[in-house]
Amino acid sequence: MTDSKQLDILKRLTKLIEGVEPGNSYGPDQPFTHNLVGSVFRGRVNFGDDVRRPWVSILEDPRPDSGGIWAGENTSSTTRQWTIMIKGEIEADDVHPADPGHALMADVQRRLSLMTLQQNHGAPVDPEHYNLGGKIVGARIMPGVVGIPKEGTSGMVNFFLPVVLSTSFSAHNA
Repeated sequence: MTDSKQLDILKRLTKLIEGVEPGNSYGPDQPFTHNLVGSVFRGRVNFGDDVRRPWVSILEDPRPDSGGIWAGENTSSTTRQWTIMIKGEIEADDVHPADPGHALMADVQRRLSLMTLQQNHGAPVDPEHYNLGGKIVGARIMPGVVGIPKEGTSGMVNFFLPVVLSTSFSAHNA
């Protein structure tokens, strides 16, 4: 059975984020400081101590875009905005609890930028990940937020990063 277009996009997004690892870098002298290989999940909201931190979960916004831009009458194709929420968790710092969350979120943001990053002459910096291999028509990485742990809780800090994917769907490629 082949994956739906949405699941294919989510799998490509998972692979992209798993590229956050010390062996990779964002640019010259900008290595990633975290290792997310095997720690990126789709649709998972509950995590226990059995999951290595840091981890990231890719979640869909429960309020889907109900509008869309229809291609025309008597057609089944549409372009829509699909909001994905990237959630990450890492151990908090004793002195500045939110700092590790900001650092992890920055690594993820840098990696996600490969979806839209072009060279000066317009060619993609990373063709494999540009527009997720042609499966989307655009992406916006929205401002994220870091939530600090409450006193007496687990000592973990979370970040939430909305990403809006522009997708083109039709009945034959859903």
